[in-house]
Amino acid sequence: MAGIGIRPLGEDDPKRLGPYRLLWRLTSGGMGRIHLGRSTPDGPLVAVKTLLAEGVVSEPDRKRFAREVELAQRIDSACTARLREADARAERPWMAIDFVPAPSLGDLVRTAGRLPASAIPWLAAGTIQALLALHDKGVVHRDVKPQNILLPLTGPLVIDFGISHAIDKTATALTLGTIDYTSPEQALGQRSTQASDVYSLGATLFHLAVGRAPYPESDDGPLQRLARVQAGTLDLTGLPPELAPLIRPCLAFEPEQRPTLDELLPLFLDEADQEAVRQDARHWLPLRWKALVDAYEAHGRVLEKDPGAAEAMADEHTRPAPPPAPVLIDAEERAARREREEQAREAREFRDRELHDLAAVLRARVAEEEAAAEQWRADQREAEERAAERLQATRLEAERHAADRREADRLAAAPRSSQGGPAGALAVVVVLVIALLVWHPWTGDGGTDSTGGASSVASGVPLVPSDDGSPGDDPNGTPVDTNGAPHSTTGTGRTGATGDSTDGTALDTPSDAPTTTAPGTDPTEEAFDAVRIGDCLPVYDTGSGGTRIVWSAATPPSAVSCTSQLAGLVQVTARTSGSCPNGMGEASWSYTSPDTGDTTRLCVTRIYLPHYCMLGEQSGDSVVIGPMTVVDCSTGQVPTPYNQVMYIAGVHPASSGADAGDCAQGGSDRTRYWAWVVDGGRTLLCTTVYQRG
Repeated sequence: MAGIGIRPLGEDDPKRLGPYRLLWRLTSGGMGRIHLGRSTPDGPLVAVKTLLAEGVVSEPDRKRFAREVELAQRIDSACTARLREADARAERPWMAIDFVPAPSLGDLVRTAGRLPASAIPWLAAGTIQALLALHDKGVVHRDVKPQNILLPLTGPLVIDFGISHAIDKTATALTLGTIDYTSPEQALGQRSTQASDVYSLGATLFHLAVGRAPYPESDDGPLQRLARVQAGTLDLTGLPPELAPLIRPCLAFEPEQRPTLDELLPLFLDEADQEAVRQDARHWLPLRWKALVDAYEAHGRVLEKDPGAAEAMADEHTRPAPPPAPVLIDAEERAARREREEQAREAREFRDRELHDLAAVLRARVAEEEAAAEQWRADQREAEERAAERLQATRLEAERHAADRREADRLAAAPRSSQGGPAGALAVVVVLVIALLVWHPWTGDGGTDSTGGASSVASGVPLVPSDDGSPGDDPNGTPVDTNGAPHSTTGTGRTGATGDSTDGTALDTPSDAPTTTAPGTDPTEEAFDAVRIGDCLPVYDTGSGGTRIVWSAATPPSAVSCTSQLAGLVQVTARTSGSCPNGMGEASWSYTSPDTGDTTRLCVTRIYLPHYCMLGEQSGDSVVIGPMTVVDCSTGQVPTPYNQVMYIAGVHPASSGADAGDCAQGGSDRTRYWAWVVDGGRTLLCTTVYQRG
């Protein structure tokens, strides 16, 4: 039995059970308590288990204890701690089991951290062999969990048959194991089978690899946790990809869909053999795990040789034995300890260097972002000044046109006599010619559009990050153009995922908005003609069109720096009269001239920046996003059919096969991510559902 930490006997502990003198208390749990004792002063140490019942032991408890004894007697000692003696009919029932000085898998994970994925096949194969030995004897364990599997130097041992049952006997009552590792059918009160142990094995292996049970972490009580097990609500975030094909089938909700132990054993053995090719099979455990296993084994040797224990056995009137004396370390173990300490020191120094380098990278990144933000502000000021200058020039030109028109009308309406006959008529003609030369309406560059205002070249209001790096918003809360109203084009603008990368859908957006201009003037076409390949435009999909893109500007806005920190930013990749690529984050923005019928189509790709938000539609575990959308992160309403605000948590270079598992920032990151591979497979976009507050 496990337990490197032992305690003196308490007032409520018995001093003797059967022929065994009790020396120390090892542990208590469930309905039992385990002591360490000997039958003779120089005899071997045994773990003596008894019930915790106060007063007279009830008959149901006595029957349950007797069933545990009977099942333990069936099992081969090669896969569990051997039962030496037992008396289920004694006043206080007891059983004596070989003392195994070894940590449990739960102790190892809690003390030494998670087990590397490369080491799990070795341990899984040994545990499966132990469970097969139980099943061969007709025993279903029903409480397989990290705390019930010991790991001595000789390999895994399965212990504690307190709620086990024999296949050849009928279970008369529902008995649950530890909720987070029990099978759904057991949680639902149905009969447990060998498949139930397979499910618990899968949950245990998941715990070794990830450090938690395979369910969403929360502070809910046992009833809520039991409901999650009954419904099969799993959370397998963090499971290493190479282990998923081995562990995930064990956690199937329906027992008949789970593999058998006979099917699992060769799979884990094959994986372990492949790992042996890559490293020394004798050192498959990580250093911290092996050090803890060695420490338990050394502690057991000291307990066996402790003279204080022999003295306690010789004197019937002595007090409970104190904890053992400090371990005396031989030369070999002292050298091993020095080696471990040196490795720990090197690990700390390496971690400190990594932290120092990371801090330098973060400082450089902050400086770059501040410089980019300042450049963006300078570009905005320059663009606003140019727009103001163009607006003033347009107004002055319009005033001159109006004055010339009025003068021409006045001269044309004057009586011929007042013009001096033919000479007056000639003067009128001269004035009209001068007016036409000044006005030249045929050029279409008079500076006004069909509404009489300035030509629209500005984008919708951009969203910018706040000073603390958190998602920002625009001043008005909604994207608008220079006339204050959203503009729409046609096209498909949403892409779905269930937490992994996916290709996008076509976002071709030919214009369907009619344009009325003065003869010979087409300011929208001029705006499209002014855009060049490689330009970056501050424009985005407002999301108000659902599956159609509704751009935040009526015409292409003025180009800005491609390093600008704008929430909505697209880069022009091509100009064509045909079709554009329709991958993830790619779209088209087109305009057809009403005069010539020619179509100008700009192929654009979205530039994603972290800490901004997009629109998404979530249904269960599936999410559909608008890859070209931008939205205020703190908004309380989103356009139909969207129902979520998706926060861009990170933008990273994408490796081959990148998915949501690559978004987690270390083992403590429990965030639920949806990942998208964009930019032609070169960039991994990590998103989460935005949490307000």
